[in-house]
Amino acid sequence: MSKDRVQCIDGDNIKSLSSNQSHNYGVPEGSILGPLLFLIYVDNIGNSIADLGQTALFVDDTACTVSGVDEDSVKHNLTFAFDRLVVRFTTTRLALNTSKLNL
Repeated sequence: MSKDRVQCIDGDNIKSLSSNQSHNYGVPEGSILGPLLFLIYVDNIGNSIADLGQTALFVDDTACTVSGVDEDSVKHNLTFAFDRLVVRFTTTRLALNTSKLNL
């Protein structure tokens, strides 16, 4: 865990640096070990819903598939899987972008 780390934003369309924001966890962007540490961090997310369906991870995106005997059971399983994933993402401090959800 990183301590006493700060970050700010500087981009092409920004005329000045943003104010510093403190962070007490995470992997510094651009670090050599960053991608490996991220993969280790998210590797077992699928275990949260293994009894309901499967997850597919690609970079920082997660896809979840479930099945059922009819449409209502699929909806129930998907809702239950989503609830489990929200808990998992929350406890691991991962952000869930709900605007990208496709249910």
